[in-house]
Amino acid sequence: MSKIYTGKRTHGGVVVEVTLLRVRKTKRKLRHIPVHSPDGFEWGYGGSGPADLALAILVDYFNERPPKEGWRAGQKFNTWTVKSRVWKYHQCCKRSFVAGFNHEAWELHDTQIHTWMTEQEDNE
Repeated sequence: MSKIYTGKRTHGGVVVEVTLLRVRKTKRKLRHIPVHSPDGFEWGYGGSGPADLALAILVDYFNERPPKEGWRAGQKFNTWTVKSRVWKYHQCCKRSFVAGFNHEAWELHDTQIHTWMTEQEDNE
């Protein structure tokens, strides 16, 4: 295991971070790519904020590079979606993980994503 994704609610809103477990443990915020939700990340149900969270987790996990502007990038975004494993699986990831996350705080390990992705690809 080398990455842990975490989310929690604070008085200032939601905080989603990636913890890198290497020689030295480091944390960074997960980047929001505006595709479904202009308001950012959410979890615990099946809406647009959870879809963006699932997308961002998979973008980070697969180290893909979608346009930072999200859907506003127009043709550049459309071209990315055609080739992207992330785009193909992000709604299923939302249903499998994000919609079921605890309302206040959650944690997702990269090993869980790996196992889940293997199952998804084996079922094709």
